Order: sequence, then structure tokens, then C-alpha cells
Amino acid sequence: MNTPAAVAAPALVGAGVFHQLTLQGAAQKWLVEIASLEGLLATGVSAGVGVFETALLHWFGHSLERIALLAYATHGIVPTHVAREMTLGTFRADFAWISIDTNAAPVVCFVELEEARPDTLFRQGTRIAPYIGRKFLDGFSQLVDWCCFGHGEAKNHPLVAAVLGNNNRTVSYNFSLIAGLDDFANNAALQHRLEWWRRNIIVGDGTTTLTFSAFCQHAKRNLNNVQHL
Repeated sequence: MNTPAAVAAPALVGAGVFHQLTLQGAAQKWLVEIASLEGLLATGVSAGVGVFETALLHWFGHSLERIALLAYATHGIVPTHVAREMTLGTFRADFAWISIDTNAAPVVCFVELEEARPDTLFRQGTRIAPYIGRKFLDGFSQLVDWCCFGHGEAKNHPLVAAVLGNNNRTVSYNFSLIAGLDDFANNAALQHRLEWWRRNIIVGDGTTTLTFSAFCQHAKRNLNNVQHL
């Protein structure tokens, strides 16, 4: 009996190191990549199961350009260095990026991705109003740990220091969480709760929390602004 061939794992960017990159024609490439990500998310929504974390990690980890999109969509910054699976003290960030700019202070950011499934943002429980989803809270607790303990680790990170070199500007350290889909929180009450969280639950300086829906919207808005300048 013939056995089916194993599905090959996607080729991923090398883990645990910062890769320097120069993006040429990034705007057009990113428009294609955003459409690809939106297609992946839409397929998950249509199936009613969303997208698992592994699939999202593989999607972003497939290329340096996709990791760089994590910086541009959330901060409007084109990074000079990106990394996958970067250790931060006793924690591990899914992705990291650094921007070295002769006209501005360096920016270092560590990124946590969570799944985009129906119960990521909210889950049903014993009360009428849904509870905040466990996966979303897991990701947010990662931001808390990074801000509390990881900030110092980032400042002393040997690989970060190697990229920063002798830069004497004050470095900005940022931490981002991307989790869930607005499609699975599509009534006014849940959207209000998400918006309240974004406005009021802030962990230190430099933290960003977005759904994958908002991530795609911000990416397209930032690219649209550039094209109209």
C-alpha cells in the first residue's frame, strides 16, 4: 500500500539571529503579502475555525519581508534588522526587529503572536457576557513580563548590542502583541470591549496590542499614506 507523502514544512528564516535587510520596492511587495495574509485569515473565518498559531508563525517566519511587515504595520517603521524566535532572558519572543536610522533614535521591538481562533479574544462561560479569551490573556501576560523583566534583558541582550554598536542615542524598546480576529467579535458590545481595552489597558511605554484584522488595516493605511505623498 502506498503511503501519502508527508507535507513538507515551510522553509523558515533562520532562528535566533538578527538578519540585516534592505527593502527595495517594499510597498508593492507588502501589498501582495497583506493580500496573502488576508486570504489566509479569510479562509479560516469561512471554515469557522480561524487560524492556529503555528500557521501564523510559519506565515510570518517564511521571509524577512514578512517579519519586517510586523514593524511597518504596527509602527510605520521600516526595520533594518529582523529575527525569528529570539530569546529575551528567560522568555522567547516569536519575532524581533530593530531599526537603525541616522536621523532618529534606534528602535528595538519584540513581538508575540497568538492564534486567531473564535475563542481567542472572547470565550463563553457561566455568565451572559463572554470572558476575555485565555489565549489573548496569555499573550498579554507575556507583554507584562517583558515590560517588567524583559526590558532590562533587552538592554543587555548581546545580539541587540551587536546590532546597535556604539550608537549613543537613547534606544526605544517596544513590545507588541497580535492576537485574534475582529470577525469573531463582530457585535457592538464585543467591539466596544476591545476598543475600551485598547484605550485603557496599557502596560508601560511602547506596548502595542492589535488583532490581526487591525494589523492588516494599519498596514494598508500606512502603505496608502506613503503612496499618496
